[in-house]
Amino acid sequence: MKPLIIIIFTFLIFTLTIKSQSVITEKCWTPEIDTTEFRNLPWYDNNNYLEHFLVSIGYPAVNSANRIVGSPVRFWIPIRFWIYRDDNGIGGPNAIQIQLLMDDLNRRYHQTNNAMIGFYMKCVPTFINNSTHVTKTFAGASLLMASNNEQGCFNVHIIGNFNQAGIAGFSIPLLNASMIPAEAFTNPRANGDLAHEIGHILGLQHTHQFSAWNWKCLTECVSRTRTWPTFNLCLPNRIISKVVCESTGDGLRDTQADRN
Repeated sequence: MKPLIIIIFTFLIFTLTIKSQSVITEKCWTPEIDTTEFRNLPWYDNNNYLEHFLVSIGYPAVNSANRIVGSPVRFWIPIRFWIYRDDNGIGGPNAIQIQLLMDDLNRRYHQTNNAMIGFYMKCVPTFINNSTHVTKTFAGASLLMASNNEQGCFNVHIIGNFNQAGIAGFSIPLLNASMIPAEAFTNPRANGDLAHEIGHILGLQHTHQFSAWNWKCLTECVSRTRTWPTFNLCLPNRIISKVVCESTGDGLRDTQADRN
């Protein structure tokens, strides 16, 4: 059941736009996927694969005036919260702040982007009072997410902060898990950080993926219609659409390239 859920929502996330990414305050620790894995995605150099899938489950055709029309939630995803506080139980979001996180998540996925996805909280949050978990490194956070994980839901871990300044959160899609710091629920400018990390669980990559390589074969171009020349050194392993933005960056033509 779990792999099926991931596959369905990986395809569905194609409908989400850059709106859910623009509010990120700083950086996301979620690593880039391997280039081999990227090139083996079924929609690599073939975004029509996703278009056909969306039409098959009832979304309007791409040439419709409204790419997605208003409708009730079609897919519900449970969220399990893991909240880490100090030894005295101080820190972490209160019940109202948790509700605001859930409301913001649903607003961005179901209203702003209207992706027919709704989230609900599974059981009550789990509070863990251990000061060693309030501030985490990337490695420490990864181990924590792996040890506290429940199947059949998306696991959201909330800590005090990361040991490196400017990190807004990160995700481990294989675990259906994301981690965000306290700023995600205390700073209004950061209230989209959770939506961003949930996007990674659903299979969405950064538009600036591979940009650090400074290699045009992988770095996304600004144009949404530019095509590969007949003779080029990149040689995409699939020659289907020939549209550059379908085989670079995040591999999706409906998300704009960012400043990187």
